[in-house]
Amino acid sequence: GGVLVVFAAIVNQEDIGLLQTGRFIYLAGIRDAIEKGDAEINASVIKEKKLHHIKLYLPGLATEEREIILAGCLMNYYKQQAPE
Repeated sequence: GGVLVVFAAIVNQEDIGLLQTGRFIYLAGIRDAIEKGDAEINASVIKEKKLHHIKLYLPGLATEEREIILAGCLMNYYKQQAPE
């Protein structure tokens, strides 16, 4: 596991109240979704010991942007690109 920061928008505006400081958001299959370039991502928000399913919209990312996210950060991306 780890932390992945992804900028996404909520598909259904009624779900915006679920996203508050201190809530946990589980993004199952996020790595595969970014690799494939999916525009919508299924997410689960834990609120008051209940699981709420929402959809997030991930705006179109360039191939290089996806590679940077998948590398974990820009420094890791540059390290992966450097010749050995």
